[in-house]
Amino acid sequence: MGSIFYIIGIILWSGLTKAMIEELEQIASTDPLTGALNRNGLEKKFQELIKKEKSFFLCVCDLDGTKSINDTYGHIEGDKFISNTVNLMVGLVEAKGWVSRTGGDEFIILFEDDKELEIERFLGIIREKVKCFYPQENVGISVGYAHFPEDGQDLELLAKTADMRMYEDKKTK
Repeated sequence: MGSIFYIIGIILWSGLTKAMIEELEQIASTDPLTGALNRNGLEKKFQELIKKEKSFFLCVCDLDGTKSINDTYGHIEGDKFISNTVNLMVGLVEAKGWVSRTGGDEFIILFEDDKELEIERFLGIIREKVKCFYPQENVGISVGYAHFPEDGQDLELLAKTADMRMYEDKKTK
């Protein structure tokens, strides 16, 4: 009889352990504020895309006006601005990619569609909708993107290229 309880205990423990491991993996790969991927999650998804051996876009996005929102309405409202932007991006990306928060108001999107026209359309929608969150403030989003494999074959080089293009976009505002 004791061995049955021992076996049941092991089964329950292993199930609990598996659930705990899955929860820890989720925590380790997501941003607590937005639920988007964090840098660890981004790296994993990037490696998954590389293994598919297909081209894709990496977009770097930086919110413009977050400091103004924080100063005018408080940091809780600034966090809402960031979260609303992530929700917008996730909704637009749908099944074509992943959104990651890489800094305070900075994001990287991995976009599986390899058509430049599609990425331009996607980024145009984001630009317009972000402006609507706080029309009374000068908010927006600056973006830049790089194409794998033409612009680089590792995360660091693609992000650097997209980041340079994002700063070019920021200068035009």
